[in-house]
This record gives sequence, C-alpha cells and structure tokens, in this order.
Amino acid sequence: MNRIIISLILPLLVVLLSCGQESSNNTKTVEVKEVKEVKELKKIKEVKKTKIKFEKIEHDFGKVVQGERVKYKFKFKNTGSENLIITEANASCGCTAPKYDKKPIPPDTESTIDVEFNSGGFSGKQIKTITIFANTEPNVIKLKIISEVEVPEKK
Repeated sequence: MNRIIISLILPLLVVLLSCGQESSNNTKTVEVKEVKEVKELKKIKEVKKTKIKFEKIEHDFGKVVQGERVKYKFKFKNTGSENLIITEANASCGCTAPKYDKKPIPPDTESTIDVEFNSGGFSGKQIKTITIFANTEPNVIKLKIISEVEVPEKK
C-alpha cells in the first residue's frame, strides 16, 4: 500500500515542482527582456536632437600611388542647440579608418572626422563610404572618399 502511494505521489511531485520552476524561470526571463527593451527605448527618446553641418561630405584624393596612405579631415559644426553626440563612425572597408571625438560636442562648436585610406592592394577608381551615427535628424550621415589608385610600373 505504501509503495502504491509513493509511486503515485512521487511523479506528481516531480511534475508539480518542475512545472513551477520552468514557469518561474520563463517569467523572469521575459521580465528582464522587457525591462531592457524599455530602458533602451527611454535612452533613445531622452536624447535630444541637434543639427550638424559639414563643409563637404565628399572628398576626392585624385591620383594615389598604390600602397600610399592618404588622410582627410571632414570639418563640421554643431549648428543645433543641443550637444552633438556621435555614437559611431563605420567605414565601408577595412582599408579606411575614421576617427572622431567621442565626447559631446557643444552647440556652435566645430570638430572633424579624420579619415585615413590605405590604398595598398587596390587599383583603379575607389569609392569608400563612412557612415556616421549621431543624435541628428536624420541620424545617419554618409561621407564619401574617392581616389584613383595607380599601380607603379615594375622595374
């Protein structure tokens, strides 16, 4: 008789305990995920937009000898009334390296995005894009560098 009761109660306890744990774990996971999403949405909404004005958004290096490294500074000004925050600057190729000020740029202040292009391994016309993400409207700005890479004659 005891064996029958234990054999009936034991599986029931296992099912009840495992269901309770699974349910509580799933609930916790959902709650944490929802909290993270809400925090991200609040961050985005709390960032005030500003305006940015570039002197030019495209630069042509002209003819470049293969292997040469060329640099250009894209000059810009924060023409808005809020601090300008550049969150990211990505190049379309590993041969191009953008550098920028990671600190907030106050209104009416000028700064630069410095770009270096390594022409090693390239030939012919090259067009590279630098994508800037900032608290501006629109929040994505595309800069472009162009060059004509010439391969030196072998002696």
